[in-house]
Amino acid sequence: MKAALLTAPFHFEIIDRPTPVPAPGEALVRVLRAGICGSDVHIFRGEYARDQLPRVPGHEFAGEVVDVRAWPGSIVIGDLVTADINIGCGSCMHCQAGSPMLCGLVSQIGVHRDGVFAQYVTVPCGNLLVLPSVIGPAVGALLEPLGCVARNLRRIGLRAGQRVLVIGAGPMGMLHIQTAKSLGAGTVMVLEPDPVRADLARRLGADITAFTKEEALNAMQRADGGPGFDVAVDCVGNAELVEFAARVVRSGGTVGCFGLDRPEHLARIPLSHFVLSEKSLVSSVGASLADMRSALDLIVNAGLNTAPYTGAVYPLQDIAQAFEAFAVRKVALKVQITF
Repeated sequence: MKAALLTAPFHFEIIDRPTPVPAPGEALVRVLRAGICGSDVHIFRGEYARDQLPRVPGHEFAGEVVDVRAWPGSIVIGDLVTADINIGCGSCMHCQAGSPMLCGLVSQIGVHRDGVFAQYVTVPCGNLLVLPSVIGPAVGALLEPLGCVARNLRRIGLRAGQRVLVIGAGPMGMLHIQTAKSLGAGTVMVLEPDPVRADLARRLGADITAFTKEEALNAMQRADGGPGFDVAVDCVGNAELVEFAARVVRSGGTVGCFGLDRPEHLARIPLSHFVLSEKSLVSSVGASLADMRSALDLIVNAGLNTAPYTGAVYPLQDIAQAFEAFAVRKVALKVQITF
């Protein structure tokens, strides 16, 4: 089979290797679409999981089951599937609670084991989500990132009517805007300096767009007199923006940390102000199968618009160009690989 092996930062090699053989309890999946995630870009640049190289990265995907080994469940050959990328021990408190991404022994597809930038991948059957016939591979590959967003807003405890600030209108910020509106949020503002992204954010449901932090503050005061947002979510991964989010949420409000910053970048949040105003800081990482089912419901039953995320497609042999396009924003939102 063909696979894109990241041998060193910034260096992919398209290689031929034997098709993997699934172990008992695993399925062999023929990958049909694979999405590039921001974390894949960090791996590509050597900023994350560098000690795991060489590695076939990639974890957002949809594909067809072509082989199943010793699995008594409902996964059958021919199923169109996607997967929870987090393979936990199965017995710790986190795995038992349905959060294998927090397991101390977690192995992630595309990070600790070879991922989906290849024609075939093996996945434990218990991690697979069978997709309904109304969902094709391009949309199926979007369920993992959308599941991450659904998990984040669930952990935040977003309620209908709440005022939300989304910081950053990249693909994950856009999905936060759409999901928040689908869940009944009131006014949703996006802070995004790129006018093209800001315009798309408005078309996807943002009520107010701001290009600078000052504009966001002024718009907030005009909208509701300035008590602050109920929820502010940083989707960029920037310590200074987390500090800003902590300033603009109201007393009793919630700051959501979703983006990843470099470990050496520290956010300075006045502890006394945070405690005395009863603000909350909530983080989230990854998506469980339950979160991905919530994402599926958002698409199938709530009609979440997926078109802006599925139009930029590159063949596997052009994966380096695909990463460049995704990283420098030459395309509007997501980039997917086809095989």
